[in-house]
Amino acid sequence: MAAELHSRKKMPAGMNLTALLPSAERKSVRKTEKLPIIRREMMGSFV
Repeated sequence: MAAELHSRKKMPAGMNLTALLPSAERKSVRKTEKLPIIRREMMGSFV
């Protein structure tokens, strides 16, 4: 349960950071950082 809570806290934090950035930067962040982070979170949650 602790691991699930930790991953849940990380996801909204990342989304808030991207929301603060301008649209142009947001797109670049999504392509570079967001996808690997989501993959890492998904693997951590399911596996």
